[in-house]
Amino acid sequence: MRSNRTILRAAAFAALGVVAAGCGGSDGPNGAPALKNTIVFVSNRSGVDELYAMNSDGSGARKIPTLDGPKSYPAVSPNGLEIAFTLGDLQTAGTSSIYVAALDGTAPLRLTTEQGVDYMASWSPDGSRIAFVSTRDDNSEIYVMSADGSSQANLTNNPANDARPSWSPSQNTILFQSDRMGETDIYTMTSTGTSVTPVITGSDPHWSPSGSRFLYKQSGQIWVYNVSDTPTTTQITTQAGFYFTPGWSLDESRITYANTINNHEEIWAVSSADGSAPTQLTPDDQGDSYYPSWTRH
Repeated sequence: MRSNRTILRAAAFAALGVVAAGCGGSDGPNGAPALKNTIVFVSNRSGVDELYAMNSDGSGARKIPTLDGPKSYPAVSPNGLEIAFTLGDLQTAGTSSIYVAALDGTAPLRLTTEQGVDYMASWSPDGSRIAFVSTRDDNSEIYVMSADGSSQANLTNNPANDARPSWSPSQNTILFQSDRMGETDIYTMTSTGTSVTPVITGSDPHWSPSGSRFLYKQSGQIWVYNVSDTPTTTQITTQAGFYFTPGWSLDESRITYANTINNHEEIWAVSSADGSAPTQLTPDDQGDSYYPSWTRH
């Protein structure tokens, strides 16, 4: 670990009321059954970045057909009934917007229409709000909006680049990354953007379903930060490589991530305890696969 500003701030979480909480959600009386224990991801196996879903062991992969164009950063709603995603080129301002669609890709609804790149959607645990990143202010800021796209508001409002929002299960807190102190650090703030506090040097934070810990990246590897009065960190990956978008299984026993091996980016799962039992979930012979997102139930 770097000798950096590794700021183990238990007090920051206590002050913001971070507690373990369940992430429930019902299937609803009508429509398709909710996705459960499923990984939604993006793959270019058809020649363009499309949405796919697969079982937690990598079996049963199926395409989710929806609007034409490259997709990125899928996120399944807490009740498992909708998918938020970005449609458009992430490199071109004004062409990337956040949409929500049904599980089968039908009834897509465009939520953001501002000039800039809108991406990295993150659902609040009750499904009523979505945090996301936007460059509409000429730098990356974290915004929040209602699940129908209304009431969009800038939470960070800082000249630095802020990204990777992740809601705590308690819904009181959002983790995010920012370079506002010169290097990329992980911060916590309330869900209204107040009480911004640095936590640890790193990137890509992701709350666990219980709220007792979060994933993050540091020095090119994936780590777990255990939230307590005396916080600890555990290194999960040790091999050289590029690790992207780590995430949790619902029972927190497994961690998924995308990794570039054999000139392909593929999705893997490992034990959350020590990084053991690595399992490749997407095959090398079907293009690249990335942005894995585990359902919350």
